[in-house]
Amino acid sequence: MIDMLNFVNRATDQKGIVPLLSHICVHDGKLQASNSRMTIEGKCPQLAAHSFTVPAEKFIKAVERCKDVPKIERAANGTVKISSGRFRVTLPSLDAVNYPHQTFKPSEAVEIEAAAGFSLALRKIAPFISLDASRPWSLGACLTKDYFYATNNVTIVRTPVKWAGPVINLPGYIIQEILNIDEPILSIWASKTSVSFEYEEGWLRAQLYTDAWPDISKMFEKEKEFEDVPDGLLSAIEQLIPFCPDVKFPSIHFKDGAISTANGLQSAETGFDWKVQGIYRAEVLQLVLGVATRWSPHTYPKPVFFEGDGVEGLMVGAKR
Repeated sequence: MIDMLNFVNRATDQKGIVPLLSHICVHDGKLQASNSRMTIEGKCPQLAAHSFTVPAEKFIKAVERCKDVPKIERAANGTVKISSGRFRVTLPSLDAVNYPHQTFKPSEAVEIEAAAGFSLALRKIAPFISLDASRPWSLGACLTKDYFYATNNVTIVRTPVKWAGPVINLPGYIIQEILNIDEPILSIWASKTSVSFEYEEGWLRAQLYTDAWPDISKMFEKEKEFEDVPDGLLSAIEQLIPFCPDVKFPSIHFKDGAISTANGLQSAETGFDWKVQGIYRAEVLQLVLGVATRWSPHTYPKPVFFEGDGVEGLMVGAKR
């Protein structure tokens, strides 16, 4: 029971703006929670005889503190009692009919075959999704018939995936929930405004971002001259990063025969046998080199292309 409560609790409203959305609804042997952006429902046969809504956080804490299987009763006055041995908790509740139930399938949705590589593709691009709210469309990943796209406004990446549904912008927070759930997806239902993922023990439904991505596919069609990423490059950069003088804009500088931080009250440099020049944000460079096996560093100051681990992308360097 506690595992399913925690599973569903991912979708409760933690801010308490609408009190009812901080509740879990128990109905027909299922649990449901919704925060208006997403809804999660899961099977809970242990509560099949009950029908009510109850504050999620307090209910979960009460069940967790029961040493044995908890006894759950709903009194005539509407309170829910959770007990185990001499331990008892009483919580307020409401009738389940008052809860804004959501159904699994979005309206006008079509079923999409759940590709075996769907979750893997999400895991590859998730680190590149933007947190910059000034460009709302970049807060999600664009899913087209052939690729998942993601950007953090300094890099753009894509990874192949087969998708027969509409072009959608899947919110980053939903992608993180899918990765946290980490269970096989049995089916996907999608419309232009929402999408649902079915699991063995429940489902997740989410609203999609309405902000459309620009068409960036042509950026990947440019001719590229790749070379292998040198062994030891990432570890050399990670050795320097703690000594970047500007913590708000840490940068790594490539120069003939060396790699360094910017100059400042603190700085660092290490020798490196190559003839490459460029300046890059340190955390972006670290992210890119975490996946790249081949790249085109000599195109700087134009975008640098890279590929590796099923991901291809481009990275914009910093100005000199």
